[in-house]
Amino acid sequence: MVSEITDNEELNKNIRSGKWLVCYYATWCSHCQNMADAWEQLENKTRENRLNITVIKIEQKNITDQTISGYPTIKYVENGISEDYTGERTTDAMYAFIK
Repeated sequence: MVSEITDNEELNKNIRSGKWLVCYYATWCSHCQNMADAWEQLENKTRENRLNITVIKIEQKNITDQTISGYPTIKYVENGISEDYTGERTTDAMYAFIK
């Protein structure tokens, strides 16, 4: 099961510290739907390998203070500083990026 956060304020509070990989998605987006399995596998793989990173997603309707121009948008956040992930949307590519 994929971890999801539904409160934008909670997300902003949490990402101030630690390492996060956040997927901003929309339920109507076919690209998001196509990537759903890879995202779930990524979360499972990071948990199994005990990586020190939180993999989470937030739905477009819950985003209140970020400008997201396309879905899915993936951001790597470390101690509140974010960087867009622009690589392939496969489990292996995303895992290699965060490892």
